[in-house]
Amino acid sequence: MLSPVFKPFVEQSPVTVMARAMIER
Repeated sequence: MLSPVFKPFVEQSPVTVMARAMIER
């Protein structure tokens, strides 16, 4: 589910990725 665009986000802040995943879901 982690897209290539999310990879850089995870390095910046994993919390943002989780929040975005919830919104996308």
